[in-house]
Amino acid sequence: MAYESLAELQADHISHLADAQKSVMPLPSDMPNAAFEVFVSQKLNAGGDFYDVIESGSGIHDYIVADSSGHDLAASYWTAALKMLLAEHATSIDTPAQILGRLNSALCRVMPSGKFFTMIYARVNRNSRQLLVACAGHPLPIVLRKSGRKIDSCDISGDVVGAFDDARFGECTLALDKGDRLFLYSDGLLESCGGWVEGQKRLREACFETATLPFTDSVDFMTKTLVGDGPKSDDVILLGTEI
Repeated sequence: MAYESLAELQADHISHLADAQKSVMPLPSDMPNAAFEVFVSQKLNAGGDFYDVIESGSGIHDYIVADSSGHDLAASYWTAALKMLLAEHATSIDTPAQILGRLNSALCRVMPSGKFFTMIYARVNRNSRQLLVACAGHPLPIVLRKSGRKIDSCDISGDVVGAFDDARFGECTLALDKGDRLFLYSDGLLESCGGWVEGQKRLREACFETATLPFTDSVDFMTKTLVGDGPKSDDVILLGTEI
């Protein structure tokens, strides 16, 4: 009986933690001007994968996907800290790489040894039709062009966030057209469909397959195609937006 009570208490704790974590990640209905769709699956209901969408100006939005080292429940507390730091440091006057630098400086002071985040930070300016991306050891985003026949990405790399005081973050710029689609994701998506090499191949194929679908259906179609509806072996995030 005591074991059952303990199990119920733990399940209740996880449930509350999961609800708290989800509450800090905005829903598409919260930010209609950001025009995004997202799929989130946490292996333990609350975990280390995290996303955020921030309005940085009229017609300008920042899209962030992060992955904490480790996928235990403790990782979910670090994602809450990351949310607060983003609220403080994600300003329109700084570039994505500069913002990652500020986050790194703050997290290096508090994160335990061996703990860190990988992150991708993408700023979409719908006025100038420009994408600015900074990478912190994270899988690179995919841009599906409006023709549905071409995919572009950035050739950049960067250090992880929260581990090295002298970390550097690669940054690149891509021109966008109305109707282009941007997809950000965590490595759990790739691991769930065959690993990094096979996962990248299948992800690109899934992107092409969504070209004829309305954007609002694309993320749902891709996740069902790539990882199915069953239990996931890792945390998974797929976030997309259309220009």
